[in-house]
Amino acid sequence: METVQNHTMRLFFGSSKIAESTGADILIEHNNPNAGDYEVEITPAAAGQIVVYAGTTLPAVRLGQSYTGNVYHNDGYDWLQLDVPAGVRALQLTVEAPGNVTNLDVWRGSIGSWERWSATQFGFGNRHVTLPAPASRLSQGVDLGNNLVVRVESSYDPSTRKLRVVFKGIDTRTGDYYDDGFLPPNNNEPEGEGYVSFRIRPKAGVDSGTRIVNKATITFDPHLGSNPAMETNEHVLTLDKQAPQVRIAEMPGVQNKPTFSVGWEGTDDASGVTQAEVWYSANGGALQLWQAFTPDDSRQQTGSAVFKGKFGYTYRFYALGEDKVGNRMAMPAEPQATTTAGVAPELSAGLRLIALPVVSEEPNAQRVLGFEADKLAVYEPASGYVRYPNVALQVGRGYWVQLPAAQRPNIRGDVPDESQPFTIPLQQGWNLIGNPWLESLSWNLSALQVSLGGQTKSLAEARAAGWLEDYAWTWDGSKYVLIYDNSIVPGVISQLEAWQGCWVYAHQACNLILPSPAEGRAATGRRAENGRSGWSFPVRLQYAGETAEVTVGVSTSGRGLSVGLPPAPPSSSTGSLKLSLLRSGQRFGQANVEPLRRVDTCSGREQPADAHLRQYRERATRHRAVAGGSKDRQETLSAHDRVVSVCARAGRDHATVPGDCRA
Repeated sequence: METVQNHTMRLFFGSSKIAESTGADILIEHNNPNAGDYEVEITPAAAGQIVVYAGTTLPAVRLGQSYTGNVYHNDGYDWLQLDVPAGVRALQLTVEAPGNVTNLDVWRGSIGSWERWSATQFGFGNRHVTLPAPASRLSQGVDLGNNLVVRVESSYDPSTRKLRVVFKGIDTRTGDYYDDGFLPPNNNEPEGEGYVSFRIRPKAGVDSGTRIVNKATITFDPHLGSNPAMETNEHVLTLDKQAPQVRIAEMPGVQNKPTFSVGWEGTDDASGVTQAEVWYSANGGALQLWQAFTPDDSRQQTGSAVFKGKFGYTYRFYALGEDKVGNRMAMPAEPQATTTAGVAPELSAGLRLIALPVVSEEPNAQRVLGFEADKLAVYEPASGYVRYPNVALQVGRGYWVQLPAAQRPNIRGDVPDESQPFTIPLQQGWNLIGNPWLESLSWNLSALQVSLGGQTKSLAEARAAGWLEDYAWTWDGSKYVLIYDNSIVPGVISQLEAWQGCWVYAHQACNLILPSPAEGRAATGRRAENGRSGWSFPVRLQYAGETAEVTVGVSTSGRGLSVGLPPAPPSSSTGSLKLSLLRSGQRFGQANVEPLRRVDTCSGREQPADAHLRQYRERATRHRAVAGGSKDRQETLSAHDRVVSVCARAGRDHATVPGDCRA
C-alpha cells in the first residue's frame, strides 16, 4: 500500500462542511448527494493524486478545474484520477444529475492505494436485505422477533486484503448470543444458508483480462470454538477494462441496388460483446441508429442484415459495441464504410428510348436528364406524342429523349418493390412503356401476364385471345430492334434491358403484369431447359445512309412470325425509308404469327414455309438491299386463304430486294 503524508480533507456543499477525514490515504464518502457544486479542501496543500469516484451509471460528475488525468469506467461507476499541481488547496466538483448519483467519494492517492470494497446485499434463510446504496462497512441489525436480532458486521484489513463478515444472533434480553442460534439445519435449502454480495475496485494498473480469484472460509458458532472451518470453492472473476472493437465489414463503394447487405465484425478481450449497434447517415445528414444486434456468447462475433436505402443516396456506416460488463465504444470519428446505393448508367448522346426505374425525388425532368428545350416526349395512344414540359416522370413508362452529350441521369429516390410484380396499364393501340426494374426483363411469354375483365392470362394466351401482341420493339440508337421470346423464335433479342423503353401493341385496354426480378429469373431458367429448333432472321434495307428492318421466322412449333414497326420516333429524320410487311397486298402495323406456307409467284406452286424461308434466309445473306435497277419482285407466303408478303419496292417509300424465283 502506498504511503503518503497525512492530510486532512474536508468536503463542502456550498458553505456547509458535510464531511472531514484525516490520514495518509484519506477518504470522504458521501451517500445520496444532492445536485450542485461541491468543494474539496486539502490541507496541507501538496502535489499528488486525487481520485473522485461517483457511484452512478451516468457521467454525472464534472470538475470545476481542468487537470491532467484519466477517466475510468467499470461496474457502472465513473472514476476520475487527477494529478493535482503543488499549491492547489481546493477542488470544485459538480454533481449534475440528482437521483442518478448514489454516492460521491473523494480520496487522496492513486486508485490502487485504497482498495475499496462495497457491500450491496446480504441475507440468510429466507431473509434478503438490499442496501439502498453500496456501503464500505456493514453494521446492520435485522429483527426476527421473539427477542432475536441478527447483527451483521464487517471489517476489512487492507494489509492482508481480507474481508471478514460476521452474522451474530443476539438475544435482546441479555445482549449475548442467542442460545438456539438463528439458522436451522439446511434441510430445505436455503433455510440454513447465509450470504453477502459485494463489489471490489481493481487497481488502476491491472491489465484487462487479469483473473481475480476469491474464496471464503466459513465457520459456524466460532465463539464455541468447536466447529472446524469450511473452505468454499474458488470464484474466478476476469477483469474486463477495455471496450470491445466493433467495425463494419468491407462493402463495395457502389451498390447495384439500394437494397444491400451490411455486415459487422466484433471482438472483445474478456467478457464478450453483448450488443453491437450499426449507425448510418444519409447524404451527410444526422446519424441514425439502424440496428442493434445481440450476438452469441463467443468472443469473436459477426452479424449482418439487409439495409433498404434509396437509389442514388450515399450512406456512411458506423459500428460500436458494448461488452458484458458495460464497457462501451465511443462513436467512431470517421465512417467505417461508405457506399452509394446505385448509380444510373451513362446514356449515349443522341436519340434514346429510355425508362426510369426510380421514383424520382426531383420532379423536373430536364434537371434529371439534362436534355435541351423540349427534347423529351412520351406517347399517348389516343393522341400521339406529348412533349416536355407536359411530361411527368413515372416508373413503367417509356421516354424518347434527345441528349446533347453522354451523361448519367441525376436521379435519386425509392425503387419499386422487387418482391412483387409490376403492373402497367395499356390502352388500345401502341403503348410506350419502360422496364421498371434495375435489371433486365426477360421477355418470356409464359412469365409475362395480362389481365382484362377479371381474367389473367399469360402473354402467349392473351395474344391468342386477341388482347394484345406478344412482341415488343426497342431502339438501339439508330433503328428499332425486335424483342421476343427466343425459346419460340431463336435468334431474336429476348430481354428488355434496365433503363430501356419499348413499344407494345394492345388490341384492347388491358394490364400488362411484369414478373418480379426473382420470378423472371426463375422462369428464364426453366425456359432454358427446353430444346430449340426454330429460327428467325431480319430483313434489312439500307439506302442513302438509312436503314429499315423487319423480322420473319419460324417458331419451334412451326408458327411463323412477321411483325410490323411501331410509330416513328418524334422529330425523327429517319422514316423516309420504310420496309413493310404486306397482307393481301396491304401494309399492316401489327404482328401476324400463323402457320405459313409459300406460294411462288413465278410458278404458282405452294411449298412448306419452313423450307422456303430457309432458302430465303440463305439468299438474304448474299444480297444487299439497294434502290432501283430492276423491276419490283416479291416473295409471297400463303397462310391458308391469307397472303403474307415480305416486300421491298423501289421509290421514295420502298426499295427493291432482288430475289430469284427459280431458287
